Amino acid sequence: MTPKEKAIELVDKFKDYANDFYTDFASQEDLIYNIKSNAKECALIAVDEILSFIEDDRKGFSWKTYYLEVKKEIEKI
Repeated sequence: MTPKEKAIELVDKFKDYANDFYTDFASQEDLIYNIKSNAKECALIAVDEILSFIEDDRKGFSWKTYYLEVKKEIEKI
């Protein structure tokens, strides 16, 4: 998968958790709970991404370079 394709995939995975929910809740407690819940979901997605590439043992491949390119592509979206 190219860095651009990975960038699009990651952004799409987070869309459900990055909505504008601030006006949908009646109390501060609800807001805090939902922020924490959304943050947990995003963290789980990130950990799943890390786990998916830990097992991919490509010789001569730089994951750091790959994800720096993914970051650049995300910034372009």
